[in-house]
Amino acid sequence: MEMVKNCKNVEVVPITNEQIHFKTDRFEVETSCRNFILKKAKKDGYRICVIQDSDEFLIEEEYKTIIQDFIPEMIRLGFDCAAIRWIHFWKNWNWVLTNQNDELAYEWENFMVDLESEVEFSLARTLYGNKAWIQQPWFLYHGCYVLSNEEVLQKINTASRFEFLETNLEDWYREKWLNWKPEMENLCPSKNPTTWKKAVKYEGPLPKECF
Repeated sequence: MEMVKNCKNVEVVPITNEQIHFKTDRFEVETSCRNFILKKAKKDGYRICVIQDSDEFLIEEEYKTIIQDFIPEMIRLGFDCAAIRWIHFWKNWNWVLTNQNDELAYEWENFMVDLESEVEFSLARTLYGNKAWIQQPWFLYHGCYVLSNEEVLQKINTASRFEFLETNLEDWYREKWLNWKPEMENLCPSKNPTTWKKAVKYEGPLPKECF
């Protein structure tokens, strides 16, 4: 394994004998980064690109089922892309975010692309195309706010998606994050605050990476 030293040029770093590569570059916005990966994967001869960020996990056996069963069916039926349900965690993997109905505040998020289609990302992770929906029982476990105080501060000050918000992120950081208590409501910083009503104790299954 070699360390990537030059961030101005794209480099591919193989890890042992696995088909894993690091691809590095600098991008102004998240959308450009994601479309770069789609084009690179297609050029390298891949058929399916799974979009999974470093804070997103699946239960291993469910992941295998998606790869072995769902993807062939998705291709057979002619879908361009597929979405999966996210659930979001707060502070650590013991607290999960809920909506105004006191249910898991899940969202449908784009998860894979058939590279033989012409779909591209239009804003952050938004895709327009003939979309399949990865149904229950599968979730993508999203550690979006399983972060330290310093990591959250860095996130809200650097992530491109926060540039378009009217939310006062300094107030949110002080009032909702640093002073958070389980009874507090309206926790979401990046959308309508009521999107995430509360964080409650999570008692369901977790991917092994989350322990």
